[in-house]
Amino acid sequence: MNESFESKIETMISEMEPRAMTGDCDAMLFLTTLHHDLAVRRLSWAHFETAESFLRDAADQGYAEAIERMKTWDVLRYALKKRIARSGVA
Repeated sequence: MNESFESKIETMISEMEPRAMTGDCDAMLFLTTLHHDLAVRRLSWAHFETAESFLRDAADQGYAEAIERMKTWDVLRYALKKRIARSGVA
């Protein structure tokens, strides 16, 4: 793993979270992408669930792109589940 890159992702997350907390759907969608990236890199259900939470919040506000991405979210969940199972991470 590239620790420097992950550090940049963590920085972007901390910069975007305040915007998302004010209801900014673009920020929520960006955070969805960042947390999903960390979920895949770290084989982390916690990051995946955080990504899903931001995505659902944006979709609940009627944000079209989030609603569209929700349609394939189960596929991403399944793919991460399989990847974690193959890795042996509990």
